[in-house]
Amino acid sequence: DAARNLELPTGRSGAVVMSVEPTGPAAQAGLRPGDVILSVQGTDAKSVSEITSALSKVTTGRTARVVVWRGGREVLALIRKR
Repeated sequence: DAARNLELPTGRSGAVVMSVEPTGPAAQAGLRPGDVILSVQGTDAKSVSEITSALSKVTTGRTARVVVWRGGREVLALIRKR
């Protein structure tokens, strides 16, 4: 299945980053196409709508804690919301 192809840990799911705006906050935080977003602000992310909802709750100027799966390990990205 898709999780196995992405080498996600058993029981984990997320949403694959398809593209990143080159000058946007996600790119500045180091997100890359192919990363899998596992959680936002400590809440597991199982779908794009859950990620969008969690990010919408972050106040402008504040930093969102986003955990992504990249290269077989979890990576923390700190995304400052504009």
